[in-house]
Amino acid sequence: MIKAVIFDLDGVYFSDSATNKFIDAISLKFKVDAEDIKKIFPKSDIMYEYRKGNISGEKFWQDTIETWTSNQKQIKNNHAKDNQKKRVLKEIFDILKKVYTINESVKNAVMKLRKKGILTIACSNNFKERVDALEEKFRFLKEFDFCFMSYEHHMLKPELFEKVFEHINLNNRGNERSECDSKNRIAKNEILIIDDVKRITDAAKQMGFKIILCEDADKIDEYIRDAGISLD
Repeated sequence: MIKAVIFDLDGVYFSDSATNKFIDAISLKFKVDAEDIKKIFPKSDIMYEYRKGNISGEKFWQDTIETWTSNQKQIKNNHAKDNQKKRVLKEIFDILKKVYTINESVKNAVMKLRKKGILTIACSNNFKERVDALEEKFRFLKEFDFCFMSYEHHMLKPELFEKVFEHINLNNRGNERSECDSKNRIAKNEILIIDDVKRITDAAKQMGFKIILCEDADKIDEYIRDAGISLD
């Protein structure tokens, strides 16, 4: 019996087209080749360190902005340069908020699961500034019982799933407990992980969790029912 469901954000809760839209918008806005953007976003060594919270957003975006705007007219005055960086940073986050949309079918599935008393958890390899921007736009974090972001715990999925597993067995609907009793403890095979990255779902399966590789968010109800959960 499934007692908790873990949802990925990018590609599951949020549309999987957002990343490409973001890259295209940045390319157009700053006259940067899309391939040069992809060297940093969304996958690079420094990006992974940023998502793990090992470098600050200020450091990451300062270096990234300088890279993305290197072909633009350089400003020598330090004050003007700082203002330019702030302006560019705002434009980047405005683009982030604009390109993201929620998969309504997944949002509805989360609501149905919560009504049935099944724990819902958001778990994402993400960075603070993006989560803050999306929270400002959608107020989505309250839709879940728990939220686990890589930058808060200095680790990425699939390792982050172990942290989720520990946490939900020390908590029950937000009420702190020193330890769950055996009756209320949730086993790994009672936790369903829904992610759109096969490498992550394969690893989660090896760790003992139930998994769904979400290849089409519109089929989320079908996936969940196939996992043995009634949404009626």
